Amino acid sequence: MKFFITRFVFLSMYRFLYLFFSLLLIFLHFCESIPSNIFKGIECISLLTPFVIGVNIFLIIYALLGSEKKILLPLTSLYICYSSVEKFYFLNLDSLKNNFTNTSLDHRNKNLNSKNKLRLLTFNSLSFNRYKVEPREQFESEFITYIQQKQPDVIGFQETYIKEKSLLKKLYPYGVYKNPSTPNERITYPIVSKYPILNKGRVINNTSKKITKPLDVYYADIDIKGHVFRFYNIHLQSFHINTNTDFLLNNYETSILQLNKTFIYQEKEIYILKKHILNSPYPCILLGDLNNTPFSHVYHELTEDLGLKDTFLCKGQNTHFGATYNKPWFYPLRIDHILVPENSKLITYEIHKTSNWSDHYPVFAEILF
Repeated sequence: MKFFITRFVFLSMYRFLYLFFSLLLIFLHFCESIPSNIFKGIECISLLTPFVIGVNIFLIIYALLGSEKKILLPLTSLYICYSSVEKFYFLNLDSLKNNFTNTSLDHRNKNLNSKNKLRLLTFNSLSFNRYKVEPREQFESEFITYIQQKQPDVIGFQETYIKEKSLLKKLYPYGVYKNPSTPNERITYPIVSKYPILNKGRVINNTSKKITKPLDVYYADIDIKGHVFRFYNIHLQSFHINTNTDFLLNNYETSILQLNKTFIYQEKEIYILKKHILNSPYPCILLGDLNNTPFSHVYHELTEDLGLKDTFLCKGQNTHFGATYNKPWFYPLRIDHILVPENSKLITYEIHKTSNWSDHYPVFAEILF
């Protein structure tokens, strides 16, 4: 009798979890279009999306291996929310197929017209790990070697001061330079380019009184082989919270309030940026640190509303998680993005995870325009 009661309780719990997590995933998928000022806390809930995806996959595997063969609901929720799944983990079926048939993607990419190729890089360097004890000069030198190898045509930097200014200017003769606002600050380099810059500036807030400081968003109109693109380098509001796991667990209420406050502020920044992009006379390319995940309303505004393509979802050469934040966390945070026009052909995508130059990884993409 005790066995049957235990089994009944277990199956009841399983069926509850089966229903709850399947419906929760669908709810989270559609919540991306809801701003935080309408539904407070929705962005914080969206951070659970990768966990909920994992639970649904576990429920399907458990059902197939166990006596409960109920997989329809979690399978349906994963199908409906497939776009959310691929934002978290990129399964490159083409790469797996080519590995199986011994066909190289590199060989295929070489056949593409190199005349209209464009290499892009975004990197929040944190001034080359200024909080670490290692010499910044060494990291900076390693990074210069890296860009000499990858040869990006345009780079978007965030939180970057480079000591080797002469070498950088030799590699990238055109740039947008952020002048210091105080005597203690140094010149930083939001955008550098191998190609001529026709116009440049900073996105100015002329609409929202609730934005209390200038946006850390710069733009440059760059003539790439006769085609002009407007490049934006974006660094949205940071969270300014202690990311230590023990601190977050002991101060979760304060952390959640700070997260929600930052999410709302970021959405106001994006509202100003969107207006600027919609008035652009040229196709736009966005490089930068959104300080937010692909499950957020901020990301939804840039990709769905503006029709920009996330290069992470391109046919890159690897199947991988998309972590761009270089700190241990409960799941991979992809907060650094390269977004390109919808009609661009995506050739390759790479997160340079072998570096320890910053708390972010450099993100590289190559497109055909």
